[in-house]
Amino acid sequence: MELYLEVGKQTNLENDRDSGVLVEGLYLEGASLSRGNVSEGSGGEHLTLSSDFHCSLPVSRLVWRQACRKHAEDEGRDIGGLEDRPEHKYSLFPIYLDSSRMNLVTEVLIHSPNLVPRAVWLQRGTAFILRTSV
Repeated sequence: MELYLEVGKQTNLENDRDSGVLVEGLYLEGASLSRGNVSEGSGGEHLTLSSDFHCSLPVSRLVWRQACRKHAEDEGRDIGGLEDRPEHKYSLFPIYLDSSRMNLVTEVLIHSPNLVPRAVWLQRGTAFILRTSV
C-alpha cells in the first residue's frame, strides 16, 4: 500500500468512510499551491515553485492505495495484479511533526507537475509540516 495526500479534496466522510483521513492545519514548506490545470489535463490544487517560505493548506485527505508495480518490483515483491502508477505525475514528500523537522511522521505521494524535476523539490527542502510551533 502507498499513502497519498490529496490536497483540498472535499469529501463527506459519513458517505465515504473507506476513503481516507481528513487532515486540517497542514503546512507546506519550500513550495506553494496553485489552482488550475496541471500539464496533461489534471485539474485541482497542485504544487508550484514559490519564493514563499511556507503556506497553509486547505483541508486535505490522506488515502491508502494499492502499491504500484514499479515499487513492488524494486522491493522484490510479487507484482501480479498491481497497476502502473505514472511515476512522472507523483512525487514522494515527507510529513514532519513540526518545523524543526526532527520527527518524520510519514512520507506521502502527491501529484506534482512533471515540468519540475524531483531534484528541484529535494534541493528546496519541500515538505509538509503538521504544526508550526514546538
